[in-house]
Amino acid sequence: MDVAVTVRGRWLLRPVAAVVLMAAGRPVRRGFRSAVEEAAEACNRSVGELLALTPDDLRAELKRQATERTPEGPMGAADR
Repeated sequence: MDVAVTVRGRWLLRPVAAVVLMAAGRPVRRGFRSAVEEAAEACNRSVGELLALTPDDLRAELKRQATERTPEGPMGAADR
């Protein structure tokens, strides 16, 4: 996957930003890849938990999350 970044700002800082981004390219890619993998794992866990619920449990969970101020996963605060 390729990502393009556009830097706007003072003309003098653009070359500096380009050099910094070139030097930090590998760690930035590694961090992005890691974040995407973690998000995919969390999504898979959440979907698996939701699929384990019965239709009545799912309705109750949706109702609870719709009325709560800070929704949690189907298993409660342990998801965090």
